[in-house]
Amino acid sequence: MKPYYEEAGITIYHGDCREILPAAIASLDLPSCIIADPPYGVGKDYGEGSKDDLATFQWAVELVADAGLPASVHMSVSRLYDLPRRPQWTAVWNKPLGMSGLIAYPIYPHWEPIAFYNIKGDYAGNNGHRSDVYEFMPIRADKEGHPTPKPEGLAAELIRFFNTYVVIDPFSGSGTTLVAAKNLRYSAVGIEIEEKYCEIAANRLRQSVLNFEGVA
Repeated sequence: MKPYYEEAGITIYHGDCREILPAAIASLDLPSCIIADPPYGVGKDYGEGSKDDLATFQWAVELVADAGLPASVHMSVSRLYDLPRRPQWTAVWNKPLGMSGLIAYPIYPHWEPIAFYNIKGDYAGNNGHRSDVYEFMPIRADKEGHPTPKPEGLAAELIRFFNTYVVIDPFSGSGTTLVAAKNLRYSAVGIEIEEKYCEIAANRLRQSVLNFEGVA
């Protein structure tokens, strides 16, 4: 596998995570975790190589759960009951003012579930007791050039929870998880099927500095 980008412990692969993820995991000899933000199955337009339907969301969850590593999966509230695999725990991303302009739902969804898989043991012994409610303002899609961007602070909280040496993001998009990992001095592997997002992520990594602030 030839990386699209590789520098300072951060690697990006351009391609299908179903093909790349198993090989990437096999190549690592340090404790690793997965932080996944797959298509939710709500019809977003990510590009010609991606589908955002229920089938895609479900195989993505299966892929992550079957990998055997401690993992988190972002999802839409509307997909909470479509999970193909029951999570061990479900956390909440509380989004103050999130989706306040949306009128397609009878109740405004100001939160998103985060499903956890393959978590074992007492995480509190390694990284302190951490809340399962993460409160971060949502990010505007036009700011990161991606339809569903996530706050760097949210990615950093998940990285700190797992507290492994390597972070793997099989749907790395515009690279938020990778930037957070770099700023926290973790190694990371990102996989992205759309080359335009690989380019955005690589540019963000080149511009980022090793000094992440504002995260508890």
